[in-house]
Amino acid sequence: MKNNAREVRIWMEAKQEYWPAGNKCGVMMGDYSRCGINTMFNTGTVVGVSCNVFGGNFPPKYLPAFSWGGAGITDRYRLEEALRDADSWMRLKGAALSDADREILSHIFRG
Repeated sequence: MKNNAREVRIWMEAKQEYWPAGNKCGVMMGDYSRCGINTMFNTGTVVGVSCNVFGGNFPPKYLPAFSWGGAGITDRYRLEEALRDADSWMRLKGAALSDADREILSHIFRG
């Protein structure tokens, strides 16, 4: 819930605009994304797929897919490393990253 009890707005990448999300909306994080311990997020933050978010300050309210870093994110996760790491996470769950998942992530990476 926002600290002023007003409506939360989230970034809709496909529309390139903010949309209302009601009174309660925390962080929405895409598949294969992760954050460091004590990472702070604003209400209604949207994190794309395959992001690695860390640091002591609030990151932006919208982080595009494959973002790498903290508040001043300027780096992009390299595709080969993102696919390797996503496969490692899947293997922890007793599965493997499928060829279809690899294709989807590659397509998103290319934009």
